[in-house]
Amino acid sequence: MSLEVKVGPPQIAIHQGHVVLLTGTDGQMSGLSQKGYYFYNTA
Repeated sequence: MSLEVKVGPPQIAIHQGHVVLLTGTDGQMSGLSQKGYYFYNTA
């Protein structure tokens, strides 16, 4: 059995319960990225 590890761009992830906030390292979110505020896996 092998495990695949993927490395992406640096980002900040803050989570509590079912809420996740993903931002760039400067704290900003671009409108054309997957960064944002997620609740139960929805943006």
